[in-house]
Amino acid sequence: MAPMPGLDQEGSDLPYPASKPTAIAHESAPEDDVPRLFGSLMIALSYVLDVQDDPHLYHGWRVAAVSTAMAEQIMPERVAEVFFAGLLHDVGAMGQFSHMVHYPTLHDQMANPEVVAHPRRGGEIVRGIPGLQLAAELVADHHEWWNGSGYPLQKTADQISPGAQLIRAADSADIAKKLRPGGSPEQAMEAASLLTDIEVAPDVAAALRAVVSEREFHSELTDEKELLPLMRRIESRLAPPVLRPHSDVTGAFLTVFARVVDSKHVFTAGHSERVAVKAIDLARIMDLPHDEVTKVRFAGLLHDVGKVAISKAIVDKAGPLEPSEAQQIKQQPVLTMAIVADIAGLPELAWIAGHHHEHWDGSGYPDALAGEDIPLLSRILAVADAMEAITSERAHRPAMQMYDAHAVLREASGKKFDPQVVDAAHAAWGSLG
Repeated sequence: MAPMPGLDQEGSDLPYPASKPTAIAHESAPEDDVPRLFGSLMIALSYVLDVQDDPHLYHGWRVAAVSTAMAEQIMPERVAEVFFAGLLHDVGAMGQFSHMVHYPTLHDQMANPEVVAHPRRGGEIVRGIPGLQLAAELVADHHEWWNGSGYPLQKTADQISPGAQLIRAADSADIAKKLRPGGSPEQAMEAASLLTDIEVAPDVAAALRAVVSEREFHSELTDEKELLPLMRRIESRLAPPVLRPHSDVTGAFLTVFARVVDSKHVFTAGHSERVAVKAIDLARIMDLPHDEVTKVRFAGLLHDVGKVAISKAIVDKAGPLEPSEAQQIKQQPVLTMAIVADIAGLPELAWIAGHHHEHWDGSGYPDALAGEDIPLLSRILAVADAMEAITSERAHRPAMQMYDAHAVLREASGKKFDPQVVDAAHAAWGSLG
């Protein structure tokens, strides 16, 4: 089974690279195949949007698969835009409210201003992803209804971006649980008929009926083991996005990824970007090669991906954690590795990001590595993450002043942190104390 489908909160069976050499053996530089990296990142980001609520939901994947199959029938010139917009259609909802599947009716949705705002917010986020400017229009319009009853702008009929109607149809059918385990092609076809001239145009409803009537395709949608291979097959058939030459495309992709992940929790907005910047500072002070500086930057942007599966109530808790809650927190790096290792070209980054909670004395997690057995870039991330966290406000305490933060690092040097990285921190930021 592929790593992403089947993630569970216990984390006991989550596959990730068994060692750094194993990770490197499967590593290809992200810049070597940007289109492949782009596609797998968008698939992973879609999964992340759903795993915040339920690791077995796969709502974004199903919406993308169904809307893309419809696009292949009625608007083949927009297939790629529809696929990526389908994957990210709910990106504007991350961290704002419970998952959209908990708002099954238009009345439920219209009663919550944050829900009403999420298509517009999502369009703005997607517009910032290189190559997805056209897909952003579809995301912004995916809750507009054919009869004008939708939101946020109550557009009607031909005012709505055509591809957005395909996402609307697939989204509605999946929220009604007709595309999930237990649903049947007949139920999905009936749901499509109910949408006609209300949520979607007649030709869109007809395309939905045709697509979901294919039993083999419906079977793939309702079998979680088949979903990731289905996503990869669809993505492999698409034309690559048009990207500006010689731009930092990988960095732009991963920055958006980090912003979406960090947006789930009130106190972590911008955290991963700040950790990445601090990690760069340390790597440069330590005179690491350019490639290593780039790796630690990218790993910094990805280091908290697994946090999306941890309850907001736990991450944002003001008081001490219960033992069961602390155990969930310790699953974060395992989840990070399981998710990131499945992104094309990033297995080594998964290993680096997933071990930033290891301690120099061996008391850390998830693998109780010690000393130089901990990847150097993970040791750098550990100090960067700690410095960023303790100098930022959290639910249970105010931000610490830089001088006091340096004292914390000195106290933990040789225990939690690599002494040479702590020395680099003093060299990098000591004048700010």
